[in-house]
Amino acid sequence: GSDQTRKLLVLGGSQGAQFLNETLPALVDALRRTAADKALTVRHQAGRGKAEMVRERYRALDLEATVDEFIDDMPAAYDDADFVICRAGALTISELTVAGRPALFVPFPHAADDHQTKNAAAMVAAGAALMVAQPDFDVARVADTLRDLLWPGKDLAEMGAKARELGKPKAVDAIVDGCLELLA
Repeated sequence: GSDQTRKLLVLGGSQGAQFLNETLPALVDALRRTAADKALTVRHQAGRGKAEMVRERYRALDLEATVDEFIDDMPAAYDDADFVICRAGALTISELTVAGRPALFVPFPHAADDHQTKNAAAMVAAGAALMVAQPDFDVARVADTLRDLLWPGKDLAEMGAKARELGKPKAVDAIVDGCLELLA
């Protein structure tokens, strides 16, 4: 039934991750075909000037998706998502941990020192995320992995809880308290 609907949030970043913008419609299409009885809603943040091209790709596959250049209210977007597919910049990772959302990272392969892969590795090691290197991204294989994860979805809650443990929102309070003690 409707309890089987999963909400996917795709984050392309402000520049719009060309790879995610080009590949995600095909991935969603593959998911739809392998999990035909399941419902999936997609919200895709495409980046400046990229939304129309991405909308066109979804439409060409007869897929419904909400595509925005930007998402103003990120906390609400994370809150509404069951699963996130994104790059692995430090800000995105911190947002995911605060929101307690599981993710599939596709690190930007040309980042300095490949730091996005290193960023994602901590969440993967904690069981809060999956990671696929862009050159290894096989749509059919990733669709199979996601189908098994999204439905029945019991692992999603567990991964989200692990992400939240990494977030430790109390860390900021501890730092402020430490600074106040120094001033006392």
